[in-house]
Amino acid sequence: GIAWNEAGIFEVFVNGREAAMGANGEFLAEVKLAVGENKVVVRAVDKQENATERHFTIVREPDASFIRKE
Repeated sequence: GIAWNEAGIFEVFVNGREAAMGANGEFLAEVKLAVGENKVVVRAVDKQENATERHFTIVREPDASFIRKE
């Protein structure tokens, strides 16, 4: 994702775990998704120690099954 603030982003957390930060506020985090609804919280902290959170719900559908006809 990307987190942006005029003061600059200091750190980002995804579900309480620190995300890897890249250039220009880009961040990367791995989140394991169970089948069904998954709550994800992204918390960004700027260089002045102001923080904001965004809450997301991600729905993972069951993996597709394939039946091979012979």
